[in-house]
Amino acid sequence: MHFLEEGHKEEAREQGTYADFVEGLKVFDKEECGKILSAELRHILLALGERLTADEVDEILKGAEDAEGLIKYEDFIKKVLAGPFPDSD
Repeated sequence: MHFLEEGHKEEAREQGTYADFVEGLKVFDKEECGKILSAELRHILLALGERLTADEVDEILKGAEDAEGLIKYEDFIKKVLAGPFPDSD
C-alpha cells in the first residue's frame, strides 16, 4: 500500500465516511424518504459535533433545499465531502 493512500484512509477514519454520515442522518429521516428538514439539518450543523458558524451553514446549505424545505441528505453529503468551500472572509 502506498504511504499517501494509508494517510488518506487514516484521515477518512478520523472524519467519518460517506456511509457514517448517511447512517447518522437517517436517524432524522422520519418518513424514510431520503430527505430531512432543512431546518433540522441546520440545527444539527450549528449545535452538534464540530460546530459551524451560521455563515458556514448558510454556504453549505445553499441550493440544497427543495421547494418543500427538505434536503436529500445523500446528495448533500456527497456535496460536502467533495468540497472545498470558498472562505467566507
